[in-house]
Amino acid sequence: MNQSISPARRWYFAIGVSVLAFALAGCLKFPLGDPETATVDPALAGSWFKRADDGAVTIWHAQVYDARTYLVMQYQAKPDGNAGWERGSMTICKMWLTTVKGKSFGCLQVLSEQSDKPYVAFKYERSGESITIQGISGDYVDKAGVANAADFVALVDAHVDDAAMYLDADKYEKTGDADKETVDAILKAFH
Repeated sequence: MNQSISPARRWYFAIGVSVLAFALAGCLKFPLGDPETATVDPALAGSWFKRADDGAVTIWHAQVYDARTYLVMQYQAKPDGNAGWERGSMTICKMWLTTVKGKSFGCLQVLSEQSDKPYVAFKYERSGESITIQGISGDYVDKAGVANAADFVALVDAHVDDAAMYLDADKYEKTGDADKETVDAILKAFH
């Protein structure tokens, strides 16, 4: 009896492991910044695209929701080998921006699933049509004994330049005409 795992099951397992790793490494109990006092940067609105070495694609679609926040949908998919796309995960979040010691940060509140750690905070730098994001490590925050949102802000303020506080950087490109067909095909797989 052949008990090999199909490529599709390997893909879903890999996505599950990736989501779990993201959840364990980057999810936080407390938000960074206050969505009620935040302001949006219209330049961040739109679709941002990252392609991994294996062809898998992550798309962040940020839509301005109001004068302070964004609605962000993150889609993950990979080529199915038949000129189409295998649907991976989809996450829906509320996002707002804040500044700590002159550095730009964002905070996501995950809305698409229940968790006692519903926040993901990250430092970002935008350069033209690309953005580099570094998540704040949940392990780092937990080891620091953060007990509330004020403690979290104080920790980030005190350690804003400490590389150990951040996860590996991810670079996204603003989607352009060359990506339109790929983005449309991936979004079609989800809707």
